[in-house]
Amino acid sequence: MAHTMFAWLLAATLAWSIPPRQAVPAPALAPGNNECQCDASAQLPGPPPTPSVVRPAEEPTRWYGGPSVVVDVLSFTMIGGGGTANSPELLLLGAAGFAFGSPINHLAQGHPGRAAGSFGLRVLGGGAATGVLLLDVLSHPCDGEPFCHHSPALGLAGAALVLIATMVIDDAVLARAPALTPPRLARPTIAPAVVVGPNLALASLAGSF
Repeated sequence: MAHTMFAWLLAATLAWSIPPRQAVPAPALAPGNNECQCDASAQLPGPPPTPSVVRPAEEPTRWYGGPSVVVDVLSFTMIGGGGTANSPELLLLGAAGFAFGSPINHLAQGHPGRAAGSFGLRVLGGGAATGVLLLDVLSHPCDGEPFCHHSPALGLAGAALVLIATMVIDDAVLARAPALTPPRLARPTIAPAVVVGPNLALASLAGSF
């Protein structure tokens, strides 16, 4: 029923916006000449104008990625510190914070779908960063010879850029939700009333606060 009413309303709107087609006047015949002398300047009406499309106003959004940014900064610091100090425990702790910090923030805000998307993005970003680092290491094999001294700085920089890009996409784009509109406060109202009868007069005062 709703779809039928919408179709009729759309058809009526289009019919109202398209002007009626104008009839072409018949060519005038010259006296004493039975041949049709058509006016060459007569033009057919052009195509009807397209109806204007009204774009809905964009809803205001709010950003709730503050906790994710804090966790990501701490996790990135622990990952760098664990790699520098050769500490697997610190490295795993930073990786866990990177993978689960932002999804937990999405869940706390009541967005389970975004939490799943955030976790998938984090897994892909972590895998891509690991792949960049391994590709740099494998492209410069060292067999323990003294002259083989390859610096992993380029691979580490590439992996760090991948991790930072993943965190920025998640914390800046996914961590947005429609803004919560505050409820309007009810204003106090007062409504006096007077009832007058033959032998009775009654006055009342009602209000809401």
